[in-house]
Amino acid sequence: MLGRIVRDGEPEWLREDTEAVLEHFREKARLCPGCGLPRDETMSPDSEGRYRSRPFRCHACAARARESAKFTDPKTSGGLYFTVEDADEPEP
Repeated sequence: MLGRIVRDGEPEWLREDTEAVLEHFREKARLCPGCGLPRDETMSPDSEGRYRSRPFRCHACAARARESAKFTDPKTSGGLYFTVEDADEPEP
């Protein structure tokens, strides 16, 4: 079981809960928002040339981009959102 049952008169957040959340945010702040790797490693001048990258494609995002490209007029595209569905599933 995850978590705990909060009883009447008990605080929702214990000191340990708050400390865990703060540590999570501190750890997240140590990471590059782009690649998710530790900033102290990836942004060090000593790391120049250490990394390589390769492209990959999310085919669901690509399908959404193709469909949304049809609606470039701001008069017709405002408030328009696109879902992504498995093409093998029957349409509703």
